[in-house]
Parts: sequence; C-alpha cells; structure tokens
Amino acid sequence: MTFKEHTATYMQKLKLNKHEALVYYRENLFDEICAAFIEKVKMKQAEGEIYEYDYLIVSVGFNIHPLIMWIKAFQPKEVFFICSKETVSKVDEICTFTGLSHTQCDHKVVTRTNGMDVYEAIHTYLSDRRIIADQSLNKVAIDITGGKKSMVSGCTLAANFLGIDLLYIDNNGNYLKEEKPFPGHEEPIRLEDPLEAFGGKDLTKAIIKFNSEDFEQATEIFCEIKNRVTNPRPYEVYENLAQGYFHLEAMEFEQAYKNIEDAIYWGRKFDLWRIPFDEFEAQLKAIEPLRELHDQPERKILSEPVLYWHLFGYFYELTNHFIISKKYDAAALLTYRSLELIVQYLLLKHDIFHSNPSYRHLKQRNLLEKFNEVSRQVYKNHRRVNFLPSKISLMNGLILLKALEEPMVVGVDLITMNEQASLRNNSRFAHGFELLKKEDVSQFFARVEAVNNYIWNHEKHKLNIQSGFDEFSKAFAFLNIRL
Repeated sequence: MTFKEHTATYMQKLKLNKHEALVYYRENLFDEICAAFIEKVKMKQAEGEIYEYDYLIVSVGFNIHPLIMWIKAFQPKEVFFICSKETVSKVDEICTFTGLSHTQCDHKVVTRTNGMDVYEAIHTYLSDRRIIADQSLNKVAIDITGGKKSMVSGCTLAANFLGIDLLYIDNNGNYLKEEKPFPGHEEPIRLEDPLEAFGGKDLTKAIIKFNSEDFEQATEIFCEIKNRVTNPRPYEVYENLAQGYFHLEAMEFEQAYKNIEDAIYWGRKFDLWRIPFDEFEAQLKAIEPLRELHDQPERKILSEPVLYWHLFGYFYELTNHFIISKKYDAAALLTYRSLELIVQYLLLKHDIFHSNPSYRHLKQRNLLEKFNEVSRQVYKNHRRVNFLPSKISLMNGLILLKALEEPMVVGVDLITMNEQASLRNNSRFAHGFELLKKEDVSQFFARVEAVNNYIWNHEKHKLNIQSGFDEFSKAFAFLNIRL
C-alpha cells in the first residue's frame, strides 16, 4: 500500500478504535514520517534556519511522536524530559523508540501550574552540567510541541531568559477532525523571538557603521539592540568589538586588547559566523606588545625594535584608516608623526635622544659645519647657527641625520620632504586653516612610506621576519564584520 492509502486506513480506524489506530500508525506510517522529517531538518540546517544541538529539552504530552522525531533528527548527547504526573510513564516509551541509553536521559515531574517549576527545573539541569557557566547555551534547544500550557509557558520563559532556541513542529493547519495532525505534513520550526528579529534589522545598520569605521555610532546601536532583545549576549560581543576599535583608534591599547579578547572568546562560544576570528586573533598578537606602551619611557620605545616596529605598524595602518575615512587633516598629522618617529628612531642609533640631545660623543665642530651646509640646501634664507639644536624638531632631525651621513636617509630629498611636511603645519589642526585634499596627503604618506620600507628591509631580521612591511602591518588594520 502507498503512504496515501495507509493514511486513509488510519483515518478510518481513528473513527472506530483509537488504540488500534495508534498501533496502525506506528507500524505503517511513522517510519516514513520520521524519515521525511529528518530530511526536512537536515535541509533547514544546511540553510541555517535550524542548528545542531547537543542538549534537547522537551515538554512531554500524551502525543510522543513529535519528541521522537526531534530526537531522531538531532541525535543529541542528552535529553531532558519535563513531565506531569500523567505523562512521566511516557519517558520510558520514548527512550525505547529512540534507543536512548539511561545515561543520556534525565527527567523532572513538575506540579505547579504557573510555569516557574518548569523554569527552575531547566535552570537546575543546565547549571548542573555547567552549560550556563560555560556559555554553551547555543548547543541547547527546547521543544514546546507537546505538554500542558504551564509546561510550554515555563519552557518559553527559560528559552527567552537564557537565550535558548525554541523548537516547534507545525502541521500548517492540516489536522483531522479528531484534532490529530494529518500524517506527512510535519514541519520543523525554530521559533523566532520577534524582538530578536527586529534586532536583526538594526544589526545590519550597526555593522555598516562598524565597517565604515564609525565605531562610536556602531557601539551605540549594538548597545540599543542588546538592551531590547531577550538574548543580549551576541550583541554584547559586537558591542565589545566596536568599543575595542574605538579604544584602538584612540591608542588605548590595553583597553582595546581586553575588549577584542572578550569579543573573540564569547563570539566563538556563540559561533557568530559574521566575525573573522582568526584575523582578530592575529590583530591581538600584533597589539599585544603595545599594551603597556604608555607606561614605558620614550627612549625605551625608540630603542627596542619590537616596540618601535609594532608602534610604527599601528601608526601606518591608522593613517590609512583616516585616509579611507576622508579625514585628511588627521591623516596629515599622523603622517608627520610617523616621519618624526622614523627620525627619532634613527637619531637614537647615533646615541642622540631628540628631547635632550647630547653631542659629546661626536666631533661637534665637524657636525655643526655639516649641519649648516645641509640646512643651506634646504632653506634659501638659512642663517648660520653656532650651536647644534638643544631640542630636535622634525626637519632639524632629518638635517642632522644627513650631516651624520646616516645611510637610511641618503636618498631622501629634504627640500620636497620639507614642503610636504608643511601640510601638517598649515592644516586646521596645527597652525593654519587649510582644508587638506586626499592627493596632497597621499603624496606625503607615500614618501614617508618609501623611507620606512627602506629601513624595514634592512632591519626586519631583528624581528625574525622575512616579509615586507605591508604584510607585517596589515595585522593592525581595522577589520570588517560580515554582513
């Protein structure tokens, strides 16, 4: 007989003898119904509508077939049965049908009618297995197809409060007159929290803000969603990332590190596919040496290759970040600061500390003559100086390095560099009112980049690195969240 014919026979038996109808249903229809249901679940898992679960919590009513179908579809590690006094005997029957061992099962008989007994039972079950403590709630699902209304209420309360997926088997309105589901129309459903769905729309807005590097606005939107939905934890992860990048942009490395580290840890727990975890972990390694930067003396920062190069990598990518954001005044300031950092780093190789320089170890008369000679080449109206600078500005530092015949600046055109460095001086953030253009800042940045790359290629062995500077610095670049 076909499935359709078996269904017709089953419907006839329902009218005459419900027990015989149940026996007939299990012997002739249920296996095929189960197989079809399992395929539907697999299809929805492939499409991301339903997930895989290790723990299944079910409310037990008198119809045990939906529970059997879920168990066969998921093959969970453990099943927790919520029963009434009238349905507790059904647990053994379900275990026999599904092949569950006694170590895979637990149950609780609830008596109260307000749902709190159910909530407490679920919370205790999850706490005993450290599922709540380990934040593994994404591996738990609760089915509310069967059971009393009080059970369903308690299960829903637990799911909403803890952020657990709710499951239901819908028959799309296909019921027999006897209020039995029409065989073959069983549809697996993961019930969406309406607030969560609404939060999903705003999530897209927040991610767009994050990816456009407006971290302050992104943080606000993530926080708003978190405060509105019943399962705030995923949004806390995104909020942490946005806060982390807000601190990273402000050079607050320790706080940035903590925020990003927390986001990676909890994001992996919740399996948030939008976040490129491997790239964020590489970024953590890149900024790790900078965590205590602000507690280090300036001379140490400039003399230790690891600190210097990681700081310069950060400045380099932050400058790129401001150029992309069309914040050309800020980009000019950072480019100027990057060149200043290069000069200070190279001067220290000659044992000259820029803020309190001493020249006693050098032939000062010869150095002064060369300093004036190079200065005349750079400045048309240069007046001879009788002393080497007591505080070293950017251009004085470059002139000193030329006078010292520092090989890393041999090819640097100081006249052009001085013209481009004046961009910073004339900008509205320094001493003028000019609104800088992208092409102006990009040319200055490219010239500083060329000097830096030349130094890097001579010194990268100090970090045991073979790659170019671009490859090294990209770990400091601001990453995107997938839409």
